[in-house]
Amino acid sequence: TDTDPDPDTIDDDGDGYSEAEGDCDDTDAEIHPGAEELCDGVDNDCDGLSDTDFDVDHDSVADCADFCPIFVDVSRPSGGTGYHDDPFNLIQDGIDATVLMGCYEVEVDEGRYLEHIDTLGYPVHVYSRVGPSDTIIDGTSSGTVVTIDTGEERDTIIEGFTITFGLADRGGGFNLVSTSPTITGNIIEWNEAAGSLGIGAGICSFYGDPLIEDNLFQFNDACWGGV
Repeated sequence: TDTDPDPDTIDDDGDGYSEAEGDCDDTDAEIHPGAEELCDGVDNDCDGLSDTDFDVDHDSVADCADFCPIFVDVSRPSGGTGYHDDPFNLIQDGIDATVLMGCYEVEVDEGRYLEHIDTLGYPVHVYSRVGPSDTIIDGTSSGTVVTIDTGEERDTIIEGFTITFGLADRGGGFNLVSTSPTITGNIIEWNEAAGSLGIGAGICSFYGDPLIEDNLFQFNDACWGGV
């Protein structure tokens, strides 16, 4: 009778798992079920996938190594790095990180973002991944939703969002001052320039030459000027 053990049941590398128990490389003790998945192109945890199998923006760079564009996903916890496998959960965090990360593109996943954003003078392209109907920046009726007032030019771009529930004396949705950004492909709705001197519900622009194209304006309310 053959009493030799099945070689697949022997833990050759001493990591606590045999091949029969799911160890996909029993010659390397760092590779086994439950191991930390590293950004190295190897299936470290033996789940059939490696980090290189994840590339949400299809740019041939694994999400764990992809820091540009900076990625934002409101459904993820705070404290992210902006990489595609560890996104920020606030758009403003993505904008704030552009200089440090050396990347001036912020890609925003679908969801409702309860925040106000300021482009801070950066030549940053902030855009939604799936379009305006499913990517909403909601000002919660507590201020201007998007402020662009630090000398930005055409290469500062806000694209593909619903901008809504802004409430301010000047510019409920957008407040543009001495700046010439690009505002394109957005739905700008239900914003208000408050009070008897309220100016520019959807967009208020002073002393600049912004490019405003292919946007839908609806249900905005102001006493004076602006859309």
